[in-house]
Amino acid sequence: MGCAAPVPMKVTISTSLIRSSVKALDNLYNLVEEVVLGLNKINAGLSVAVDKFETICGLHEPKRSLCVGAISMLSFISAELNGNFLSVNFHLLDNTPGFSMDYSKLSPTMSNCYMLWVSMNKEIETSIQDFSYIMPRYHHCVSVYTEIKKSFKVSDEYAKAAEVDMANYEMLKESVEFFGFVLFKIRKLTQELYDSHLILKKNSVIAEILRIGEHINKRKLSSPSEVTEKLGSYIEQFIARNKSTP
Repeated sequence: MGCAAPVPMKVTISTSLIRSSVKALDNLYNLVEEVVLGLNKINAGLSVAVDKFETICGLHEPKRSLCVGAISMLSFISAELNGNFLSVNFHLLDNTPGFSMDYSKLSPTMSNCYMLWVSMNKEIETSIQDFSYIMPRYHHCVSVYTEIKKSFKVSDEYAKAAEVDMANYEMLKESVEFFGFVLFKIRKLTQELYDSHLILKKNSVIAEILRIGEHINKRKLSSPSEVTEKLGSYIEQFIARNKSTP
C-alpha cells in the first residue's frame, strides 16, 4: 500500500472491503474505508468548487490555469466598472482569496463569479487541512498492512486471511491510487492559487487588467468565458512573462 503515481480518477470511489477472520486485518479494513470516505469528501468538494469557477471563466477547453480565470474575471469586472476598481473597494490581500471587493456593486453575473472564486479558494484551503488529518491515518494503514502481510504464511488463520486480502486487492489498489490522485490534485491547485496571488501583486498586472478591460468594452465581449476564449492565449503569454520576472 505505497503511494502510487496519480492517475485520472472519478470524483469518488467505492471501497467496501470483504472482512476476514483476523481482527487486526479487519480493523485495518475499517480504517481504510474511513480514509477513503474522507478522501471522497475532499475530492468531491474540490471537484465541485473548481468546476464551477472553471466553467464560468471558460477554463475547460482548452484546459487553462486558475490564474487565467482570475485575470479574465478581473478584466471583465474592470470593463463593467470602466476601470474604476476604487468604486468596489478593491484590495489585494496577503492570504486567500488574494483580493477582496464589494461584490454587491457588481452585476449579478460578476458578483456570482467573484463568489465562486472565493468559495473555490476556501475549498482548496479546507482540503489542505482535511488532508493533513487523513495523511497520518493513511501512513498508519500502510505500516500496519506491511506488518500483517508478513504474518500471512505463519498459520492457517493468516493463510485464509491472505485469500480474503487477495479478493480485496483491486479495491485496495484503487484506494492507494486515489490517495495519490487527491494529493497531487491538492498540490497542483494550491500551486496555481499561489501563482495567481503572487502575480496579481505586481503593478504591471493590474495595469494590464485595466487595458484588457478597455479592450473588452471595445470588442463588446459578453462574459469572462468569452474573454478567455478570445484572449486566453494572450493572457497565458502575459502570465508567463510575469512569472519569469522578479
